[in-house]
Amino acid sequence: MKTVWPGCKVKACRLHLGQSWWRKIQSLGLSRQCVKKDSEVSHFLKKIFGLSLLPPTEVTDCFMLDFISNLLNDKRVEEFCDYLLENYVDADSTFPPPVWSECYASSLRTINARESFHAHFNALFYSAHLSIFGLVSAFQKIQNIKHIWSNN
Repeated sequence: MKTVWPGCKVKACRLHLGQSWWRKIQSLGLSRQCVKKDSEVSHFLKKIFGLSLLPPTEVTDCFMLDFISNLLNDKRVEEFCDYLLENYVDADSTFPPPVWSECYASSLRTINARESFHAHFNALFYSAHLSIFGLVSAFQKIQNIKHIWSNN
């Protein structure tokens, strides 16, 4: 994608990021701890989900200073933090913070603009096996719909 459109920005959806992290929490057997109101594990893990609301430049420092330095004595929590570090927090990770972390100055701007775009984009296709002419036509329609792009 970056080769064809070098100026585009790749951004992840906060909803899908949270789902990915939750699946990892479940796979480590931490989901029961998360639903307990007074659990230290629950408080610790719920705070981690706030990382996506920080500016990308602050994510690594926050993760290291606020989470790793106060890591709970639980192997599963340690494994979850290792997973986040390797896949989401390190600058050379698969999904570095600029992809999924954003701090908005306005409360009107949300990550849902991406979901809105995908809904409109999918509505342009009437067949699972579209011809090249249908694809080009869909792209031309997208260029004319400015309100979809206003939040990107």
